[in-house]
Amino acid sequence: MLDIPWAVSSTTAILNEIGVLAARMLERDIGLREANDLGAGVQARVTGRGVVVESLDWDQVAKEFMASRSDNRKNTTRPTEVRIQKALETLQSKPKPTDGGSFMRAYAKAHFAQCPPGGAGRRRHLGDIGAFLRFAVDRHGAPSYWMPLAGEQLDELIGGTERRLNDELTPPVKPEALAELLDGIEGTGNQGLWMAVALVGCYGLRPCELGVLSVKDEKLYVGGAVKRSPRSKRRLLPPEPRYVRPLDIPGRFDGAKAVELLKAETLFPKQLQTQVEKAKQGEDALKAVGGKFAAELNKFIGWRTLVAKTPDLTAYSLRHGYAWRAHKAYERPLSVGTAAKLMGHSMATHSKYYGNWVDEQGIDDDVDRALGAYTYG
Repeated sequence: MLDIPWAVSSTTAILNEIGVLAARMLERDIGLREANDLGAGVQARVTGRGVVVESLDWDQVAKEFMASRSDNRKNTTRPTEVRIQKALETLQSKPKPTDGGSFMRAYAKAHFAQCPPGGAGRRRHLGDIGAFLRFAVDRHGAPSYWMPLAGEQLDELIGGTERRLNDELTPPVKPEALAELLDGIEGTGNQGLWMAVALVGCYGLRPCELGVLSVKDEKLYVGGAVKRSPRSKRRLLPPEPRYVRPLDIPGRFDGAKAVELLKAETLFPKQLQTQVEKAKQGEDALKAVGGKFAAELNKFIGWRTLVAKTPDLTAYSLRHGYAWRAHKAYERPLSVGTAAKLMGHSMATHSKYYGNWVDEQGIDDDVDRALGAYTYG
C-alpha cells in the first residue's frame, strides 16, 4: 500500500509512516486503507509532540474546496475565492501558522484592518476560512489541530459587544449527548481522555481547572487561584480550594469513576498531562491546560460528530451542560446559590447567564412540576 521500498534503508521511513497511519486511524476511527488514502497528500512525521505535518498541498486543498462549491452562484463564489487566496498567502506568512488557531489569528491580523469588529464582514471571512480548514481535515487528512476556532475563541476574532445575552454562552452538552460522548471515548480505551471529559462534564469544571485538582477524604477540590481578578491577586493568600460534587446523568456514576481514576494517578493524554504537571508545579500554564483539553477533545471523532449536529459546541459546553442539569435535569433542581458555589462564580453571574436558558419546554416543565406539587387544603 505504501510507496516506500521494502529495504533495511527504509526502516525509519516505514516506522514513521506506521505511526502516522496508526494515529490517524485512532483519531478518526477508520480503517488502514482509508487512513492511507486520506493522507495521500500529507507528508507527516511522528515526534514527541505527536504527529506533525511537514507539508500539505494547500493549493490542491483550495482547488478542491472551491470545486466543492461550484454549484453556488457566481456572486457568492467570487468573494470566497478571494478569501481562500488570502488564506493561501497567510499560510506562507512569517511566523508560519502551525495549526488552525494560529492560522485564523494570522489571517485576522493581516486582513481585518477594514473590517469593523462584530460586523458581517468578519463573520463571512471567518466562515469561509473555517469551512476551508474543516475541508482540509475531513477530506485531505490534515491533523485535527488544523480545525478552526469556535465558541469564545472565534468570538474574540469577530469582536463587538452588541450581542444578546442568549448568544453569550455556547450551548450546553445535554445529558444524552454527554452519555454518548463518554461511552464513545470509553470504547476507544483512552482512559486519560475519558477521565478528563468526565471531570469537566460531570463536575462542571472550567477546562483549565484540570490543572489544579486534588482529592481529600474521597472529595474533589479545585485550586482557588483559577478565576481571580487583579485585585484579588494582590492578596497575600489565595482563596480556599472549591469543593465540587458531580451532577451525574441519572443511573450513571461517571463522576465517582473519574475521581477513582484520578486517585489512581491515571495520566491524561500526553500533551494535556504535560501542561497539568506544569500547572501543579506553579507555572503559569492554566490557559494552556484548557487549550490542550480542547485540542484532545477535538481529536475524537465522536466529539466532532456532536459539533456537526450543534456547530456552536465548544469544550466549555461540557461545563455549561452541568449548569443545565443543575436546573433542568432533576425532579428537584439545585438552588441558584448552590449551583453557583459549585461552579465557582457569583449568584449574579449564574443568574445573568444560565438564567437565560428558558425555552418553551423549560417553561412547561417548571410550571407542570409546580402544579403537580400543589395540594389544596
